[in-house]
Amino acid sequence: MSNASQQFIRQAEPDPGEMQLSTIQIRKVSTVEKGIEPGLDCCGSGATGNNEKPGGTGCPNCGVEGQKVKNITVRSMVLDNLIENVGDQDFFFCRTPDCPVVYFDSISGRRFDKHDVKVRVWLKETEDPIPVCYCNEVTEKEILDEILKNGCPPALEEIQKRTGAGKGGKCLTRNPSGRCCHPVIKAVIQKAEKMPSEEGYL
Repeated sequence: MSNASQQFIRQAEPDPGEMQLSTIQIRKVSTVEKGIEPGLDCCGSGATGNNEKPGGTGCPNCGVEGQKVKNITVRSMVLDNLIENVGDQDFFFCRTPDCPVVYFDSISGRRFDKHDVKVRVWLKETEDPIPVCYCNEVTEKEILDEILKNGCPPALEEIQKRTGAGKGGKCLTRNPSGRCCHPVIKAVIQKAEKMPSEEGYL
């Protein structure tokens, strides 16, 4: 397995346990999460649209409304020994950055946390490597380096040319959200534009 592939694999971590909430207040989740603007699905592979609204079902841990994700995405993401626990229904994807839950289904009660999935979930990670494009294994740092160190123009098309990010077309089964990564790439570009140039960038 290549180093690029290894950095996308979730490292083993202690089970954070399940928080017992006697009352869960469901609140609306913003369409902008960590600077990610909803965008059009670029994959052409059946991936769930980025502009799809939250599904109206609250995460059992944080209470925030989840975003619909297809069954095939969950089956592709959970650890092999947990696939049989997925069932046939679709799930919801928890978009709260500091919540350990990744997928949940309130009807069946099924839930899969960070330690139950094969890859690092970009919006729930704060330390490198932070995956951006799962199809072509491009990280946030690689995109920042291209812009801040190598002088790449801060534009989606230029980042695609130089890194291959956002050109895989297999988001349905490789991205934990089952969605196209273009909005995430654009968010990283915006982050780069607010950071110091090469001299102050580490």
